[in-house]
Amino acid sequence: MPLYMVRMADEGGGTKIGGYNTALVSADNATIAKSVAAARFANGGDVAAQWTAAVATELASPASLMGVTWRVLVQDPADDSVVADVSHTSLTTEDVDDAGAALVILLNATASIANSSYASNVLTISSIADAIGDMRVSVFCNAETVRHPEAIAVAGVWSTIVDEGIAGAVLQATMTMVIQPHVWAMVKADEVPVASTAT
Repeated sequence: MPLYMVRMADEGGGTKIGGYNTALVSADNATIAKSVAAARFANGGDVAAQWTAAVATELASPASLMGVTWRVLVQDPADDSVVADVSHTSLTTEDVDDAGAALVILLNATASIANSSYASNVLTISSIADAIGDMRVSVFCNAETVRHPEAIAVAGVWSTIVDEGIAGAVLQATMTMVIQPHVWAMVKADEVPVASTAT
C-alpha cells in the first residue's frame, strides 16, 4: 500500500495536532489519505476541511540510482599497493545493471584487468585469465543527499566479496542495492508521535 505525506497549507495557522500540520498516511490513493488524516486528527468543521484540502504526495523511492557513486579498489595484500582503483557515479536513469556495466568498462581499461564482466548483480572484477585472484578487493558506495551535497557512505550495499585466493582465480563482488536510498522524515527524540490508527 502506498505511503502519502499529507500536508496542510501553511497559511491560516494550519497546525492542528500539537503544532503539526503534516501526517504520513498509508492509503490506496491521495483522496483516501486526506480523508483518513481528517478523520484521525480533526474533530470536524474547518479543521477537517483543511485536512481534506491538504496536499497529498506519494512517497515513492526514486526510480534510478542517480548520484550513487560506486568504487572498486584492488590492492596487493603484501604491501597495499594499488592494482586498480575505479569509480562510477550513476546518472539520471541508471539502475544497478547500468552501474555494473559502467564499472566493467572502467576496470577493463586498467593495466592489470582485461576480462571484467557483470551479470545478475555479480561484478566479476577480474577473471582467471587476468591472474590477479590473490589480490585484495575493497568496495565502497556513497549516496548523495538533498540537504548535504557531500556524499555519505552507505554500508551493506556490496556483499559476497571473493578475493585473496590464488592468482588463477576470479575477483568478485555482489552489488545488492537496487533502489536509491532516501530519508523521508526525522523525528526529535522528545516528540512522541500520535499513535497510528488502522482504517
